[in-house]
Amino acid sequence: MEDTFIADKTYKDAEFAFQLGGELINSLSLPIEVKFISMSLDDYTCRTPNPTATPLVKDIRVNQLGYLPNATKKAVLKVYGTPGEPQKWDLMDKDGNVVASGNTTVFGPDHAAGEYVQIIDFSSYTIPGKDYYLVAGNAESFPFDIGTDIYIQI
Repeated sequence: MEDTFIADKTYKDAEFAFQLGGELINSLSLPIEVKFISMSLDDYTCRTPNPTATPLVKDIRVNQLGYLPNATKKAVLKVYGTPGEPQKWDLMDKDGNVVASGNTTVFGPDHAAGEYVQIIDFSSYTIPGKDYYLVAGNAESFPFDIGTDIYIQI
């Protein structure tokens, strides 16, 4: 299937949405190849973020979409210098209460990232909730959820 769309006028506000699914998907042979030859959408209201804003990366990296309650739940702790010794970690609820704790597993160098890392495995914690976060030493993760609805799109 091939299609071309050209807007009939210039719009102050516009959105480009591409959806593939439903009955149409059942009539097509897989895999499906989608190509965009020429497309642009400019947002002139976009502002450069404040350089003092929250860093995009923290020293404890988690799945920010969240974790399923009975699935493996691991995070990565960046360590400075050498791989070091295992470190104590705490899983905190949104109110700052420790709900689980343990010690990291030394992994060593992550050559792709150019960092030494340790693994935090909190798979044994299965209670659903919102805005959990991990703490190890001075490092803290972004908040994340544990639940069966983490991959549901609204």
